[in-house]
Formats: sequence, C-alpha cells, structure tokens
Amino acid sequence: ANSTPSPINYGRESADEYEWAMKQLMAVYETVVGSCLQLHYVMADAALAPVGALKTLQPQLGIKAILMCFYLCVACVNKRLGVVPTSVKALIARYLFKMHFSRTCDALEGKGFVRYFEGQWVNGECCNWQVYHTPGGFPTTNNPCELFNKHFKGIYTQRTVHYFDHILLGAIAVEYSSFKAQPFALRPLPSKKLQQRFRRLVKNGLLEVVPPHPGIVLRPHEVRIRGVIPELAISMAHAFEDEAEDNALFHDLHRRGITSIPRQALALANAYYYNERANNVRHESLCGVHMQQWYGWHVSTAPSELSCECNYFYKNKYCFHLLYALQYQNNDVQGMPLPPTTFARNVTHSSEATSHFTGRRRRQGVEGAARNVRRRRTVGPPLAMR
Repeated sequence: ANSTPSPINYGRESADEYEWAMKQLMAVYETVVGSCLQLHYVMADAALAPVGALKTLQPQLGIKAILMCFYLCVACVNKRLGVVPTSVKALIARYLFKMHFSRTCDALEGKGFVRYFEGQWVNGECCNWQVYHTPGGFPTTNNPCELFNKHFKGIYTQRTVHYFDHILLGAIAVEYSSFKAQPFALRPLPSKKLQQRFRRLVKNGLLEVVPPHPGIVLRPHEVRIRGVIPELAISMAHAFEDEAEDNALFHDLHRRGITSIPRQALALANAYYYNERANNVRHESLCGVHMQQWYGWHVSTAPSELSCECNYFYKNKYCFHLLYALQYQNNDVQGMPLPPTTFARNVTHSSEATSHFTGRRRRQGVEGAARNVRRRRTVGPPLAMR
C-alpha cells in the first residue's frame, strides 16, 4: 500500500495567508539583521493570492515591480494551445519571445492574438514578464527556488512517522548540506552556458572583429564585433525552434528543398545553435527590431560601462559579442586588464651576453619570438549577410 500521506481537505488560497507569512518573514529578518526587509523586485507565479499579498505589502517592502515567471507564461500558453501542430506552436513562440525581449511597453503589439493571451498575460495581474521591467542580468524565472523547495517538500511528505523530529530534522540537515554553496552575486556575470557557447562559436570562426572604418569613430575601449550567421542555419531555424529530432530535422529541410547538406555546413549550423534556444539565438542578431548590419555591434569593454547593442545583452548584461571583445582586448569579464602571461627579456643583458658571438644568434632569437606572438583575428571587407 502507498504510505505517502495525502491531504484530506482542500481549501482555496487567500491573500491573507500569504500576507501573514510575509509579515512573519519580515519580523524574523528584522530580528536577525536589525533592519527592515526591502525587496525591489519579486518574482511570482500566475497565482492571484500571493500577488495580492505582495501588492498589499508593496509600500512596506519597497517593491518596485512584481515580476512574472516567463517560463510559466510559456508553459501556460503551450498548454492552452493543446494539440495544435508543432509548427504553429513554434510560430507563436517566436512572437512570444519578441514580446519578451521588448525594450519598452510601446513595442508590444498583439496583432490578431487571442483574447485569452491579452487578458491573462498582457492586461492581467500576471503581466510583468518582459525584460524591460527588470534590471539587466536579473533572472526571468523562479524555477531554481521551486527546485530548492522541492527537496524539503519531498523529505516531509515521504516520512510516515512524523513525531520523530530528530529523524526529520536530520534528513533536512543532510539534504541542505548536500547543496553546493553559491556565492551571492552583487553584479551580473556570464553564465557557464554562455561561456560554453562562446567557446564553440570561436572554435568555428563565427565571431569576427570588424576592421577600422573611416566612418566609424571608436574610443580605445570600444570595438565592433560581428556574429557570422551560417547560410544553412537560417534554413534550419524552424526545425531548431520545433526542437525536432534528427530524422524530423532532415525531413523539415527536405520540405524546404535542401536535399544535400555538406558536413562542414552542418557543423557550422549546429555550432551556431549550440547550447541555446533558437528564439534566444535570434535575438543575438537583433537590436530592438533591427537586424545586425555589416559593421556588427558596438561593444564597450570599459569596466564601468560594459555594453553591447544586441537584445541578448539587454536582457542578460552579457553576450558572446562582449566576451569576444574582452578576449580581443585581453581583459577579464569585468573589463579589467589581465596580467601578462609572458615576460620581456632583459634586452641590455642579452646584448652584452651575445656581443662576443656573431649577430646570427640574436637575429634568430628575435625572429623566433616574433613567430610566437599571438595574432589577433580580424576580417577583411565585410561579407554580405544572407
């Protein structure tokens, strides 16, 4: 028999319960820290009770915006669509991500969208899921918090003898201690996922430094970076959006008239979409609604003003264009110069030591050193974007 306890009574959630819980948390925080709890941004699910409680406590907590989990928004829309064709879901997802990456409220357009979406996700209580509501680099989903809470809920509901407090508390202590401690970040940092994607793009030559141009004035800490879009990647975009399996992917390409795929072209397309959703990849090549031009994106590597023009940076405060510019200028992820990894030889001492020999040895040493100098990768005339 299943010994897992099950609730025998259900009740409707109310804002009063959440308000009471939040006030208790505020009291504990004030007792421990010695100051009032202040939360500028709070992310919630699509539930009216917790949102109502947060709105009641908004003045006391100093909340600037009550955000909506974007993942839950996408999941609810997919559930509402039901069994419509995958291609239709992919098309809706494309416009959903365009709305998500909007830089202002005026950029949102719901042309011909269903009444449900407008009422629930645009004008309803759970509407702040666009990135312009949040500071740069702020999370757009609260899934990590839910996964953290899931461990404790699982421990509790799987116990049959709850009066053995030491067993329950011991299990919680073991579970809590098994989590890898994460430092509290005071500023955005590039994610491991982004760094892996960046290395793959560099390896396949899909990032370029735009050479100097008379019509473009750049300061010392500024550079223009262009992302190369493989021709096959554009044809494969719909298939990648559908998250199709390999067989379905090739069938999709065949319907578009692509019957033979060179191995190198396929490798470049896979590298272009590596470790990221197709809809996010698209916004690496967009600034607002404008596509990347031949002169790429303007990137600043100054420590106090790291920036890039692409939509991906606007949301995450880091992008592979910025990482490539930092690497090109030999800076760390904060824009600070990296220490030298090689040291110059004492020229005076070397000259004295070799003055008793012919100049041939010195010339060989200088030429050998020149061969070891790392050359920065730049491109010639701009290539046409396809």
